[in-house]
Amino acid sequence: MKDLSRNSMKKNEKRCKGKNWRTFIKNYFLEILGIIIIIILLFALLNGRRKSINYNTKNPSSIKVSKKAIVQKNNSKSIEVSQFNKNTYELNKEYFDLFINKYESQGIFRIKPSDILEGNTIIQFSHKVYLIHIFGNKEVIDNIEFRFISHYNNLVENIERGDNFITLYIRRKENFSFYINLRNREKISKNFIKNDTLFYIEYQEGLAE
Repeated sequence: MKDLSRNSMKKNEKRCKGKNWRTFIKNYFLEILGIIIIIILLFALLNGRRKSINYNTKNPSSIKVSKKAIVQKNNSKSIEVSQFNKNTYELNKEYFDLFINKYESQGIFRIKPSDILEGNTIIQFSHKVYLIHIFGNKEVIDNIEFRFISHYNNLVENIERGDNFITLYIRRKENFSFYINLRNREKISKNFIKNDTLFYIEYQEGLAE
């Protein structure tokens, strides 16, 4: 009898313990789950930091940045050195009225009085340009002054002049700047009508033969 009572007591104890564990887990399930999730996130965060530290120490010069610029004093435009491969349209489309053909290898600048008055007088030409043709009213063309800004002194191969045009034949060597202005503005002040056209500059690009 004693053995039977002992066995029944042990069974009852086991049942009570099982019920207590189930009750404990049921009551604190969310808290336990939250602790487990926090532990997992901490491990993931530590592993991520280790990987990023290893990457940075192994590749200290994986990114190279070059911010060299050529600054023009006249119209305060910065031209990046990396723009060597851009064509004339891409170099000037933000600053001038510029009309181009289908392939962007030929275009015409429309120079307005506002360009001259505001000092917007430097055009960036691509190294592919081999011809610059300036044309317009004779009185205006006679008052035009221009110069090249370049590392080379012999960019111009030939110059042709007429009553209402100037044509420049260029030796293709590098990207260059072209300064153009008017000598006597008072003499041609009647042409300074707002948004009117003073003269045109046509250019042609092509690969060197």
